[in-house]
Amino acid sequence: MRTYINLKVVLTICVSLLYASLLSAQKKNKKAPTHKSYADSLMGAFRNSVYGRIYNPAFWSKSYMPTLTILKISINKNGKVTDIRFSDSADTLFVKTFANMPKRNDDLSTLEKYALAKSYKDISILIPINYEPNYRAHRSFDYNNLQLLMRFDKKEFEGKALISPPLLVGVVADGGS
Repeated sequence: MRTYINLKVVLTICVSLLYASLLSAQKKNKKAPTHKSYADSLMGAFRNSVYGRIYNPAFWSKSYMPTLTILKISINKNGKVTDIRFSDSADTLFVKTFANMPKRNDDLSTLEKYALAKSYKDISILIPINYEPNYRAHRSFDYNNLQLLMRFDKKEFEGKALISPPLLVGVVADGGS
């Protein structure tokens, strides 16, 4: 039996998470440092790898278009990562540039260690990504754009999923002038 996620509910949650993260990022965090688990460290390493590949001047010079997308990591019943891909809402230049950027880490190995540490099997991890290469460039999102957030290879997402906190990448591509 498959579990289907209501698209409107998922989109509402994703957009709410993005806005909440944007607002909380503006506040200074004065909490005492916390110790992260092994699994949290692995996910942190993966997120840093993704951030490093996105936050790259080679892409900034080619695109000024903001991208709101979801990175889906599919984990099979054996805990192995079978697929890592962006939702159909991602700009094609963004996806192509990301794929061609050199990796600093073995992301697949890191994610499989993470899945093992968390005992994840037969599930997807969804990471909302908001990429803003130029704050002055505005992109409007209509319902069709939002539907693409939960489509991967022109198929609507279905199955069990965990939604990770969003990854926010904001840069000023033109040096702020």
